[in-house]
Amino acid sequence: MKKTIFYALMLVTIVTNAQVRNYNGGKIAPKTTAKTTAKTTAKSNNVVVKNDSYSDSDSESKFGIVAGVLISNEVGDLIETTASRTGFYAGISYQTSFSESLGLELNLVYATMGAEFNDEFKDEIDYLQVPITLNIKAFNLLKIQVGPQVGYLLSAKIDGEDYKDSLNTIDYGVVAGLGIEFPNTNFGIAGKFYYGLANINKEEDSTLGEINNLSYSIGMFYNF
Repeated sequence: MKKTIFYALMLVTIVTNAQVRNYNGGKIAPKTTAKTTAKTTAKSNNVVVKNDSYSDSDSESKFGIVAGVLISNEVGDLIETTASRTGFYAGISYQTSFSESLGLELNLVYATMGAEFNDEFKDEIDYLQVPITLNIKAFNLLKIQVGPQVGYLLSAKIDGEDYKDSLNTIDYGVVAGLGIEFPNTNFGIAGKFYYGLANINKEEDSTLGEINNLSYSIGMFYNF
């Protein structure tokens, strides 16, 4: 009886040792590998999700504010200005991205424009302007802008006297510019050139003939 118990214990010990060796040497590895693979896959999925979310956020629409100095003039075959008007522009912006290098921007700004004639009188015309530009990004820093611009006449004065009725209400033309977006910030600077294609002079039979707006601007922008 004792020998039977002894042999049984020996058999249990041998089987147990064999199972332990198999567990440490072979069976545990696939389980560990499966868990590790699952964790690695989960981590990889997390990384992919984060990358996707970054790409989505990078292409999200942004709102901002813009402001700066605007130097304007008026050009025409029958007029001669002697000095530009130095004014300002200020407003809000909306931009969206189609890709990492291409986007669209729309601004709504109040702009003071005009000119001085023969050092005798000053022409002051103010507009609500809407430039719509295609933004081409380069080197993750530069922003090249080009597109149309429409302006709505708000007021027009010569030496303080109103003459708004003598001008056309709508002005339109082309705008081109170059901006710099500072890395890791919401700030940037931008310069633009605008040339008006519309004749702002309503009285076409007048001695002044056709008059077009012209302006240069430089300022800052902040995106939220």
